[in-house]
Amino acid sequence: MRPYKLSQDKLLSAGEVKRLLKDCEERAELDLRKGRRIWITRHMLVAVALGTGLRVSEIVALNIGDINLAGKNPYIRVRDGKGGKKRDVFSMLPLPNLSRNTSMGISG
Repeated sequence: MRPYKLSQDKLLSAGEVKRLLKDCEERAELDLRKGRRIWITRHMLVAVALGTGLRVSEIVALNIGDINLAGKNPYIRVRDGKGGKKRDVFSMLPLPNLSRNTSMGISG
């Protein structure tokens, strides 16, 4: 098996990230108006993944209570990271507003 090499062509450009987040946000707004939650959840997942760099397994294990948006420096608490370690992770991107999303039945 050849070792995986990360190169610039495998990364999203800043413009691609912006378009991806905008598309997710627009679809989430439409779902919110229609009483659905599929794209609301997807928007949160994409924003968390892009903004924090968490591993997929860490994102899957998150609960609503792990996301702290209060205060000057919002963070996500990873309870079971690599090696079973706990840590707090700060997002480089603004996270979607969870208050309206929790009313849609999204919980952890």
